[in-house]
Amino acid sequence: MKYYTCGPLGCWGVNTTDDIHFRLGVTPSFCQGTGWQQVAGKLSMIEVGTDGSVYGVSREGEVYRRDGITDINPLGTKWTQLYYKCYKFSHVSYDLNQIWLITKDGKTFQCEV
Repeated sequence: MKYYTCGPLGCWGVNTTDDIHFRLGVTPSFCQGTGWQQVAGKLSMIEVGTDGSVYGVSREGEVYRRDGITDINPLGTKWTQLYYKCYKFSHVSYDLNQIWLITKDGKTFQCEV
């Protein structure tokens, strides 16, 4: 994995070919997990907030949110593209209803979700 992030419902990773994976069986007392499940889509980086929300950035600089995440379905159901200004992004971070974005040319933005 080139990017790995964990939240309350599990861990997510992105490999060198931008494939997205979810780590099965991760708990606060068992971080090793039981295996990986590939999730549809391609992202260059991924981030999980403390509430379990998942956001990512594609190689093209587009920002995505994973929808449908619940305790019963921690993988969620689909990716939704978010539109922020006319920039291409390299990094996203999220927590407490705030999203932070870094553009490919180094500008930083903070937005409410």
